[in-house]
Amino acid sequence: MSNTIVGIGSLLSIESASSSFEPQNFRLAHIPGWERIFNVANVTCVPQGGDLATGEIAMLAARPITCEKRRANALPMAVSVFELDEEQTRNYYKREYGYNFTQVEILEADGTTRTGQIPAQNTETGFLKLRPDLAPVLEDMKKKWPCIFYYWEAPDCAPADLPTLLPPRYYLKICRTGSVELGCEDNFFDTTFLHDGRTVREYFAGAPDIEQETRAMWKPKVSEPAPN
Repeated sequence: MSNTIVGIGSLLSIESASSSFEPQNFRLAHIPGWERIFNVANVTCVPQGGDLATGEIAMLAARPITCEKRRANALPMAVSVFELDEEQTRNYYKREYGYNFTQVEILEADGTTRTGQIPAQNTETGFLKLRPDLAPVLEDMKKKWPCIFYYWEAPDCAPADLPTLLPPRYYLKICRTGSVELGCEDNFFDTTFLHDGRTVREYFAGAPDIEQETRAMWKPKVSEPAPN
C-alpha cells in the first residue's frame, strides 16, 4: 500500500526528499484554496544555518485560505506530489514531525484529482501532544516571540505587532531550487507568505541581497542533514 504525499517547501526538491526517503513518481501538481506560510518558529534549524539574532528560523507550513474573497482569486498552490510505501512513510513522519497532516484534494497536471497528505500548520496543543518533551523549549521561544508559539495561531495579534520572523536563507534556497526544478518558481513566489503577510516576491523586492543569495541552485552535501 502506498501513500500520496504533498511537498510544499524543501520537499519541492527531489534531492532533498531523497535524502530522507525514496519518493516514487515525483511530480508537479497544484492544491486549490491553500497557501504556504513561514510561520513555524523552529530553533532546530540554527545549527544548519538559521539565525536567532535576525529571526531567521521560520519553516513552512500549509494552511487553507479562509477568506472567501482571497480564496476565489488565489492561484492554486504549486506543490510536489509523490508516493511512499509504508516503511518510507514512517521515515517521512520522522523528518516532518509536528505538523497536522491533513488530507487535501490534489489537482494533477492532466486535470485529474486525487487525495493526499499535506503538512498543515498545527497548534500549540496539537504539537505538544506529539512532543511534550519540548514544552520548556517552546516556553522560552514564547518569551522572545510573543504571539508566536511554534505556529502563528493568535488571530487577535495584528501582524504589525509581531517581531521579525524570517526564513533561514539556506532553507529558502532549497525551497526555491525545488520550485525552479519543478518549473513553478513564479507560483512559489506568489503563493508563499512570510508571517507578516508579505509574499516571497515582496520579500525579495525589499531584500535584493537575499534574492541574489538564494538564486544559486542548492545541492546537498554528503553529510548535510535533511531540513524540515
